[in-house]
Amino acid sequence: MWKYILKRILIAIPVLFGISIIAFFLVRVVPGDTVTAMLGTNYNPAQAEILRAKYGLDQPLVVQYIKWIGNVLKGDFGQSFFTNQPVFESIVERLPVTLELMGMSLFYSLFIAIPLGTIASVKRNTSVDYGASFLGLLGVSVPNFWLGTLFILLFSLKLGWFPSGGFVSLFEAPIQNLRHMIMPSIALGASVGAVVMRMTRSSMLEVL
Repeated sequence: MWKYILKRILIAIPVLFGISIIAFFLVRVVPGDTVTAMLGTNYNPAQAEILRAKYGLDQPLVVQYIKWIGNVLKGDFGQSFFTNQPVFESIVERLPVTLELMGMSLFYSLFIAIPLGTIASVKRNTSVDYGASFLGLLGVSVPNFWLGTLFILLFSLKLGWFPSGGFVSLFEAPIQNLRHMIMPSIALGASVGAVVMRMTRSSMLEVL
């Protein structure tokens, strides 16, 4: 068991290294750069060159990558150009909300998908099975961001059941936290739930 885990970790290292190289260079291949975005409509060539020299953006891409990956390995993710806040602090600040959203989306997807897949397998080739399969197809096909937008339009703006944005800590107001998190959680969990539902149905049919 431990040998398998160690092996997977060792395999993940070069994969992550390759992903970091691809992501780093793809961002810099895109037209425009960070300095242009920072200055916006106040763009001035002389000021832009000063900023590029300040942040090392005037150096070759290979040199930039080596410096960047070296700082990352030391735990230094740099400083945001837009908020002037250390990137690591921004990650830590948003991590609890991200983990809660991830956990709730997984809970909703499994809570709906497993019973639905089970019922669909028991009621094979009936209207229940066809309806579940149709929902599974929708879950896989509809993009999460579009589903989230529909939720906002319907349940926030039209019906007023849930807030359209914002966040309230679970420890401060649990009910309000759930009201803020339920729509994005379901929107994010829809695609995962659809896959789990179809896998549950197939597995149950094989067993039956």
